[in-house]
Amino acid sequence: PFFALTETWLKSHITDAQVQVPNYECIRADRDKRKGGGCMLYVHDSLPFSKDSSYDDGVNNLLTCFISSINTFIAVIYRPPNSPSSSFKTLLDILQNKLDENSKDTRSPDIYVMGDFNLPAIDWEYCCVKSGVPCDSPEAAAHLLDFMDRNFLSQLVDKPTRENNTLDLIFTNKPLDVLNVE
Repeated sequence: PFFALTETWLKSHITDAQVQVPNYECIRADRDKRKGGGCMLYVHDSLPFSKDSSYDDGVNNLLTCFISSINTFIAVIYRPPNSPSSSFKTLLDILQNKLDENSKDTRSPDIYVMGDFNLPAIDWEYCCVKSGVPCDSPEAAAHLLDFMDRNFLSQLVDKPTRENNTLDLIFTNKPLDVLNVE
């Protein structure tokens, strides 16, 4: 019922009509101030959504959406390599606030957080920061693992997505509901 894209490279002069997919509505977080990045979420027309928002600090992108009819919260993130840990922590704090906001009046929603995180220092088999591996931000990796633990999320991508690194990630609190990850 939905799919997400990162590294869209879209700018505000590109209209939604130019990237339209039949029977889907798109929500965008363009990265106007820098080259590359950006994210987009397509939600099927049969699932009206509410409370969509985007965040861009000039470095990271966050796109969120709540589909009340199926009590589902979706977030799409683009975190570039060498992003400051403090900037990523702010993004995760904003994401946590959005999750909390959508959980207070109802039972906990189904959660799907996906994107390009560019954090090669995480060992996903053991869910820990790798030791002795040069990386841009072990602190950012630790922040992501803390966020994952706080929200009881499982990370579903089990193969490298770039060279030997798993950088593109999908988190959910409903791992049995995900039938395929490609």
